Amino acid sequence: MEGKECTPIDNSFITSGGSFSGPFGLKMDFILPDDKEDITLMKKHYRKNWNTGEIIILHNTKLLRDKYRNLSLCKQIHSDQKSSFQSNASDLVIDSKWYFLNSAIRSNSRNNAYNPSSDSDGKDREIMTSIVNSELKINPLMQKHQLYQTWKSKMRNPMKIALFFISSLIQTRSAKVKQSFYSIIQGMPPNIYPVIRSYEKENKRTIQIGQHLAFIRSCVTYNIIPKFAKFKACSQGTNQKSTYNSLCRHILIDELKLKEEQYDKARLKLKEMKMRLEQNIDSNPWYDTWIKKVELSSNRLLKNLKAKHERKLITLGMPHGFSEKGRLIYNFSTKSLTKLQHEILEKGTDYVRSNTRFDRMGCIVEVEKLFKEVKEHAIATNSTIDEFNLKQELRRITLNYMKQRRSQSNLTNEEKDALLDLLKNEEIIIVKSDKVKAFVVLNKNYYTKKGREFLYTTQFTKLPSNDTDLTLIEFQKFLEKLRRKKLIMDSELQRLKPNTYRNADAYFLPKIHKPNAFYNLKFRPIVSCSDSFTNNASKYLAKILKNAIAIEFNHQKCDSFVIQKELLSIRISPDTRLFGFDIENLYPSIPLDEAIASAVDLLVKHNLISIPKTELKKLLEFCTKRLTFEFEKEFFKQNDGVPMGSPIAPILSELFLLKLENSKFIPNFKENKIIKYWRYVDDGLLLLENNSNLETIKKTLNSMHPKIKFTFEIEEDNKMHFLDLMINRNDRGLVTTIYRKPSHPLIYHHWTSNIARNYKFAVVRNLFNRALRLCSTNWTKNLEMQNIQSQLLNSGYPNAVLKRILTQEIRKLNKTNGKENLIKKKQLYFGINYNGENSEQYARLINRLLRKYGPCSSQVQVYYRKSASFAQELQRPFRKKRVKANSNCIYRIDCKNCEKCYIGETGRQLNIRIKEHKSAKVGSASATVNTHAAELNHEIDFENVTPLRMETNMTKRKLLETLYMGKFNLFPGNQRSLELNLFN
Repeated sequence: MEGKECTPIDNSFITSGGSFSGPFGLKMDFILPDDKEDITLMKKHYRKNWNTGEIIILHNTKLLRDKYRNLSLCKQIHSDQKSSFQSNASDLVIDSKWYFLNSAIRSNSRNNAYNPSSDSDGKDREIMTSIVNSELKINPLMQKHQLYQTWKSKMRNPMKIALFFISSLIQTRSAKVKQSFYSIIQGMPPNIYPVIRSYEKENKRTIQIGQHLAFIRSCVTYNIIPKFAKFKACSQGTNQKSTYNSLCRHILIDELKLKEEQYDKARLKLKEMKMRLEQNIDSNPWYDTWIKKVELSSNRLLKNLKAKHERKLITLGMPHGFSEKGRLIYNFSTKSLTKLQHEILEKGTDYVRSNTRFDRMGCIVEVEKLFKEVKEHAIATNSTIDEFNLKQELRRITLNYMKQRRSQSNLTNEEKDALLDLLKNEEIIIVKSDKVKAFVVLNKNYYTKKGREFLYTTQFTKLPSNDTDLTLIEFQKFLEKLRRKKLIMDSELQRLKPNTYRNADAYFLPKIHKPNAFYNLKFRPIVSCSDSFTNNASKYLAKILKNAIAIEFNHQKCDSFVIQKELLSIRISPDTRLFGFDIENLYPSIPLDEAIASAVDLLVKHNLISIPKTELKKLLEFCTKRLTFEFEKEFFKQNDGVPMGSPIAPILSELFLLKLENSKFIPNFKENKIIKYWRYVDDGLLLLENNSNLETIKKTLNSMHPKIKFTFEIEEDNKMHFLDLMINRNDRGLVTTIYRKPSHPLIYHHWTSNIARNYKFAVVRNLFNRALRLCSTNWTKNLEMQNIQSQLLNSGYPNAVLKRILTQEIRKLNKTNGKENLIKKKQLYFGINYNGENSEQYARLINRLLRKYGPCSSQVQVYYRKSASFAQELQRPFRKKRVKANSNCIYRIDCKNCEKCYIGETGRQLNIRIKEHKSAKVGSASATVNTHAAELNHEIDFENVTPLRMETNMTKRKLLETLYMGKFNLFPGNQRSLELNLFN
């Protein structure tokens, strides 16, 4: 309560005495010190707060603290009438170690209604209740109390006795008496005070354990040995130093494991205490104030501990000024990375190393496919091509390209060995972080434990075994039934039925961008549904649902560019406010049954699909509820929430939110004084009038659905960020610029990464274009350009390239000419495994040949396939894929008695195709394998079938099958699927 300045005070004010309104509207006499010395001391220790006009007499000196420790006085002087005194709830100050009054009392004081509930704590509560209700007069209950006789012998003033009586009750060590007092003064429910005190202590203990855990993790990450992990050794010579450091590190790691266990237990206990506390609270006004007080206290403690531990780490050897911003590696494991491994990972998650092995077979397949498509297009359009010359030239330039020297490796042999060591380490797992392009190193056991903690909940069902095969058969029968009933056409059946399938996989991405991630790391669950048996059906339904949403809700795209344009077009007065919110755990929180019901109703309403409601609901359930996924050789189904990673999940969640906000939030815009509303997936932004009630808006949002909960963010220092847009307010209006998360790695595709240069140029163009469009002033544009150039220069980009692209982007934005009407041509796609500049030169030659000899109505779009990035290489699969579970592959079946074999291809799972080979009747066209075994009395090795190569494109797969057939000695009757044109 201490103010800003000192100012003289006249004696008449101090000695005037009087009365003022106390808590609950009580009239309280002003008690003044008797001694002139005390008055002099009080003069020296008062302050004036110029904002509120409060005059506060402090008792910081030892003399006053001892003599008047039970009572401090405050007066509030109104500017218009100094003689009248009025006190708010916060104006009465008892000794500093007691929290006497809070805002809950202030509200009670305004209403002049205070009815404390009775409890079984004894007479102390009744006495204090009677004191309050009798306006601090002596009452029979007080007279019976032991303290009354003590104070009566010392003073005569009845109100003075009452005040000292309350002060004595405050200072008692009895928990029950304290509970009684606080229950009366703060309006708490009976018996709740010990619970909240226990919660506060446990909350403090949890924060302390968490910060200690973060400190130890930092020590492990940076290979720092703190004092508690050191011990006195008899000898620390040169030979023993590494052994000593290793032992100290083992002590540190053991302490880390212990603190992790303690922190998990403390968090669980704190969660249970809070749930128990909320069950005993019936919307009491003091609860919100108490929660805010606990949060403030927690933040203060957290800040102090962080600063303390940072000072310790710097003293122990961590680089001074270390910041999370720009960080590329988060090591949460017990393994210490070497300097070389750090340097490799700091190249970024998207870094691609050069592939020194040339894929000759893949190159041949791409050229063969291109030639085949050119011929088919010429026939379809009645165009003429010079087939002979085109064939000869394509073959010639392809052979020359395959003979050319490959590009040099962008990694040294030492770096390759260091990378291989990381790949071979089975105790750790390296994953890409959520929303931030950074590496997170975790202990495999810790990662598995966190994954199972998430999956072993009511939201999922653990299965005794994998039921995917049975569900697939049921799904295929269901689709066939729809076709027989003519509810779907053959073309729709082809889109819905699975071409291939495998089990969906669950994995988890660490959320290192969240606060306190270093000791409370959270994960985002992902269920990878690519190539699952419902993947095609999910894509088909998602496309139809997207069209239905556009019709029903007139739903428009909402991104940073749209929001920035609309914000700057609105005339915003200085008293408007920005308010942001975020939906907690969106996909797991979506009630699946309600979302499916909404989707069915919407599709039937707009007649976008011919399937009836019952069958449509079952089809949607196949794509969501019936999907089995695998984690660490265990199988699960999701009971509620949409599976993140499924093509239909974003559409279902968007539909549910649109329906929810249109029925329960948007109709209340006028009442809540909302000017404009934007939402992108789970992030929302509101433009509010100055007199709008934020608490009402929060309650409206949180009451829309019991499963959908929000976190909120208000404007601070006239700044607010939304998505990647930073909105600044000044006297002239709004200024927008680029926002980056504190954990942004500040690195993009490295210039030495083995990807095509036009992809690198595209990265630069996108960054410059985004900055030019989102930054609203020349000053912010120039500042952002400098930041981008600095980051790209650090990533190895030449300055001349950056300047050229920036000039081009500025010219594009300044152009006012409309787009020219171009004749659309048939796009033919040609893919190349990128191998440096030779690949780019080869692509240019292909384009020249097709312009010269190919049909004039077609053009080739060349795309470059890159090798696996560091993130893809290091993020090892969570289970070793079973060989026979492979799909989309070319395979080889060997004979045990001779060197001959069978080469085949399949888009389905390999084990299904093997069963067909086993059951094929001898003599039939599909019984090549069994015919060989029967005629020669040989045994076929069905147990060791070898997948030779994976390929999802059917044409390429058949061409690869033909190429592999030329390499092996085949069974008689092993026929080619496609003939080669160029390399036969």
